[in-house]
Amino acid sequence: MSTNTTRLTSAFERYLPLIIIVGILLFAFFWFIQPPLTAYVASRGEVTSLEARLQTLQDTIRQGQAEPPADSTAVLQEFESRTAEDDKVADVVEFLVRTATASTPKGQFRALQVTTAEMVRAQETDRGRRGSSRIGEGPDPRFELFPVALSHTPVTISFESSFEGIAEFVWRLRNMPTMVEIRSLELTRGLPLMKAELTVFVYQRGRATSGQGVPQPPEVPSPAVPRVAMLDPADEGR
Repeated sequence: MSTNTTRLTSAFERYLPLIIIVGILLFAFFWFIQPPLTAYVASRGEVTSLEARLQTLQDTIRQGQAEPPADSTAVLQEFESRTAEDDKVADVVEFLVRTATASTPKGQFRALQVTTAEMVRAQETDRGRRGSSRIGEGPDPRFELFPVALSHTPVTISFESSFEGIAEFVWRLRNMPTMVEIRSLELTRGLPLMKAELTVFVYQRGRATSGQGVPQPPEVPSPAVPRVAMLDPADEGR
């Protein structure tokens, strides 16, 4: 027992300087080297992320500069061709009813109701003063970019059907007789069928107003502004 203790003591004395050196090195690493190294790795990752974002922004800017400016005359002509001068409310109502009945499965369509409000006439004021209407209450303010007086008629259609039938109905909302703005679509859960209520503005083009071409918008509209239904001719299928 005494011999073993003597050997351990001798070995400890022999390796004590090495143990002290290793302890000092570990202390120096964790106290002086590791924190800056961790910060460097983290900052390097942030720099890489920022470089990727910078490259994306530069590509976006280059793409924007490469795009030709919009042809105001062509845009105005396209808008006028899609917006009827005649009252197309009856045609739009017929289209909505026909589409609703054709989209829903047999035996899963009921409680059809269609209501139309009075036509809202275009204000007979200068185009620059018409922009005072608040976003969300009236038509999409981007319509005021066009030098044309627009009247609109609110139309609401509601019915009960399955979710698949309502989705098919919304999918088929295209190729309408005139420009239509989808204002809202409310879905109410129910059993066995759910209720859908769609409100649209049916537009009618009137006289030309002051101004030439399509001016640049004074400000970017809020994302909360409802989208204008694009009425590009397209196939009825998916």
